Order: sequence, then C-alpha cells, then structure tokens
Amino acid sequence: MEEQYAEELAVKKKKNVSNIIEFLVGGVLLLFCFSYLQNHPAEKVSLVSGMKLLVQKVSLRVHNFSGADTEVLQEKFQLEKTFQEILFLAEQ
Repeated sequence: MEEQYAEELAVKKKKNVSNIIEFLVGGVLLLFCFSYLQNHPAEKVSLVSGMKLLVQKVSLRVHNFSGADTEVLQEKFQLEKTFQEILFLAEQ
C-alpha cells in the first residue's frame, strides 16, 4: 500500500515539475513575442486589428443568439472600418 502511494507521489512530482518547466518556457516565448511586437509596429497593428475583428465576430454571434438584427451591427462595424481608413489617409 505504501509502495503504491510512493509511486503515485513520484508521478505527481514529475508531472508538477514538467508543468512548471512548460510554464516557464511559455513565459519566455511570450516575452520574446512581446519584444518582437514592440520593435515591429506593423505586426503590432495587425495583431490589434485581428483582435478587433474577433471581438466583432463574437458580438455578432451573441446578437444573433439573442434574436437581434445583426445586419445593422455588421454595417456599423463596416462603416467604422471605412472611417478609420479615411482618417488614416487624411493623416498621410
């Protein structure tokens, strides 16, 4: 009985060590990604626009489930995108 308990404890320790190592490696890789994004503004902009698109799609799905008209919301998002492009061109 004690041997089985000792084996289970050893397996749990190995798994915990493995999880800690994976967490640390993931943290280091994440820091490299943030460093890269800070040095390359074009990549940073594409990341932000991708997140905005994801938020828009999620809000469209939520409105669709609630039974609201999603066409108006979709048109709103398209007009906002067009307005941002016009602002960017005007600044240039």
